[in-house]
Amino acid sequence: MNLKKNLIEHSIAVITFLAVTFILFHPQFLENKELSQHDILQWKGGAKEIIDYQEKTGKQALWTNSMFSGMPAYLVSLSFEYDPVKIFYKVFSLWLPSPANKIFLAFVCFYIMLIAYKVKPIFSIVGALSFGLSSYLIIGLSAGHNAKIAAIAFIPMIVAGIHLIFSGKKNWGMLLLMIGLACQLYVNHLQITYYTLIIALVYSLSELIFHIKSKTTSSLLKLSPYFIAAIVIAVGSNMGRILTVLEYSKYSSRGPSELSTTNADNTDNIKGLDKDYVFQYSYGISEPLVMLIPNFLGGSSQQELDEDSNLAKAMRSKGVQRGQIKEQIRSVPTYWGDQPLSAPYYAGAIIVFLFVLGLLTVESRHRYWLLATVIISVMLSWGYNFSAFNDLMYHYLPGYSKFRSVTFIIIIAIFSINLLGILALNKITTSAFDNAMKKKFLIAIAITGGFSLLLILFASMRNYVGSVDAQLSNLPDWFIEALRNDRKSLLRADAFRTLIFILLSAAAIWLFLIKKIKLKMLGAILVVLTCFDSIGIDKRFLTKASFVRNSGKVNQTAANQSIKNDKEHYRVLNLNNPFNEANTSYFHNSIGGYHGAKLRRYQDLIERSISPQINSMVGKLRNGQTDFSSEQVLNMLNAKYVKFGEQKENVIVNGNVFGNAWFVSDIANVNSPDEEIAKLNSVNLKNSAIIDQNKFKLNKSSFDNSGTITLQKYSPNLITYKTTGGSSNRLAVFSEIYYPEGWSAKIDGKETSISRANYVLRALQIPAGDHTVEFSFRPASYYTGEIIMLISSSIIFILFIGLSYLEYKKESAPVTE
Repeated sequence: MNLKKNLIEHSIAVITFLAVTFILFHPQFLENKELSQHDILQWKGGAKEIIDYQEKTGKQALWTNSMFSGMPAYLVSLSFEYDPVKIFYKVFSLWLPSPANKIFLAFVCFYIMLIAYKVKPIFSIVGALSFGLSSYLIIGLSAGHNAKIAAIAFIPMIVAGIHLIFSGKKNWGMLLLMIGLACQLYVNHLQITYYTLIIALVYSLSELIFHIKSKTTSSLLKLSPYFIAAIVIAVGSNMGRILTVLEYSKYSSRGPSELSTTNADNTDNIKGLDKDYVFQYSYGISEPLVMLIPNFLGGSSQQELDEDSNLAKAMRSKGVQRGQIKEQIRSVPTYWGDQPLSAPYYAGAIIVFLFVLGLLTVESRHRYWLLATVIISVMLSWGYNFSAFNDLMYHYLPGYSKFRSVTFIIIIAIFSINLLGILALNKITTSAFDNAMKKKFLIAIAITGGFSLLLILFASMRNYVGSVDAQLSNLPDWFIEALRNDRKSLLRADAFRTLIFILLSAAAIWLFLIKKIKLKMLGAILVVLTCFDSIGIDKRFLTKASFVRNSGKVNQTAANQSIKNDKEHYRVLNLNNPFNEANTSYFHNSIGGYHGAKLRRYQDLIERSISPQINSMVGKLRNGQTDFSSEQVLNMLNAKYVKFGEQKENVIVNGNVFGNAWFVSDIANVNSPDEEIAKLNSVNLKNSAIIDQNKFKLNKSSFDNSGTITLQKYSPNLITYKTTGGSSNRLAVFSEIYYPEGWSAKIDGKETSISRANYVLRALQIPAGDHTVEFSFRPASYYTGEIIMLISSSIIFILFIGLSYLEYKKESAPVTE
């Protein structure tokens, strides 16, 4: 890679990427506004305790009590003191603020990949813009999926490294693969890393077939050390993140339940998530066509119509007031596909046209593997709509059942379409424009432009009836008819729009091929057309209203303030959607929260006990009752405050909670997790502890429950209690979630074993008298991983500096005859 020779072109590329990023996110740069992101706001709630602790002490909180009564901080907010990979991440994103930096990263990484493929810099800019401006990335950022989009941004750099190794440029390939994979693992989104692995495996299999046919498999084997070294060091540079996730995955809701029967079909749940949950969002068979025509199925689940729409006109004809019409058309269910919620993942009219051209012109070594990834991606995105294939993938493809929303996998197709499309552009502009090439060029126009034209001409032949229409049955027939006419209009308008961009880009390429314009002019035209095409769609989702001031601020309500006046250690139960909101966690330790991977046992508890007891509470409150003594599971979780609104009077003090810890008089022994969770409904949990005797052996079954136990000091990683009184050994139950890794307990400095009680809590045997009890959390997965990270990251830096120096020396050496 002769970076020195092409420094001007690369500088122009970076400036172009900065300019486009600025255009997209100018309210963030000029008006001090932030992108309003739902998931990020929820993340800030769940991570508040961790962030506050780190700011106060300079140390990482590895556990948090703010969500689901307590859980590891690994997948909430995790940092390491020695984490050099983040320097690469910041350098490649030029220290731009989030989330704008994610799009810039996508531009830069895709550009690097195309340069590795020897694509002309001007066309590499076109490809980078097309990929980075895909509505997939913009929609993801709008929802707050920052880690997902950052992980996607590094896919091209990883593929660049793989390609360079296969092409014989082993050292630079190894370094790019190493850095790309290290940075992708750094942002910690395993679903996208899994999709990257699919791309890498298909590419590698294609290369294997190529070398077998060429009878050069021996040369391929010589490349394996470079792949192994890159992967090992990249993984090592993220070992702390990997080890903590591997540790947690065994105990999270992404893993199997220990119960023999669950609320879901346990057969589906053995390997991961429930199948219905995994396939809840599945593309319809024709839905991937939104990559060419965004409104092919009406666009988004809630989309704004203009005042000249059929629906607006129909409402005016029925005498509906102007203000009401304006409010109604602001959010209309134009989408008429099969998914419960959706927004179109548009790849771009120009790039899809070039992709079809690539299927006809690019050499088979690249064409077939990229086509294969597109086909695999589309088939997997169909989910339950292609169950014959996807049921097999769910049950037998390792790890696949751990991830939900199979529509996300369409990013593989978007990536491959962009790569093959730009390879086609590079190919046709460097090859002889003979009759055979002209024919292929015209066929590509006919396929993509012709399909768009057919949709324009025959749009009336579709019925525009969607699954969402069942929810609109209370609306008059004229409303539904007008809505369906708007769906037709949206399809026709976008089909016409796609046709125009295809024809304009094809005309520009044709003018170059017949030598009417220069290469740079063609590149400039395609850059402009690509930006107008993609940004025009992106602005449907990234509007001026998407940016607000103080988007991450969580308002302190009267209800929260009244609870905050209590300086004791407690938990809050928010009765309003408790397991899908983390605003409560911003201010208090919460029974609920917002996270995709709770502890598995806590999820079991939610399904079997917490949710039924919440329903019981709601019923009592409606009848004016506040005696919650029978809601024992919530009482053992120290749900001292019950909140059902944001006013001060919407908070009820639960006087029946057991507190932070308590002594019990006896043990209710059980022999299995099923017995353990069932027993919660039949035992007085204030007096008895439910213990699985097959896992935890206690030396007696009855105890002295006299004396007191009080919380003395609390921090996420260290909790201290004081016990007093008692004439003999006692058994204390703590309202802290049991987690089998990393937690240790000491009584007066002497380590003792922790038992699990009541399915999710901790228990300790404590001698009579006054004692200090200390729980500390020091998981080996974190601290061992951190050491490996420092060593591996140092190797990356040494290799980067060394190869850069050698490249500089090589280019600086005088040319000899």
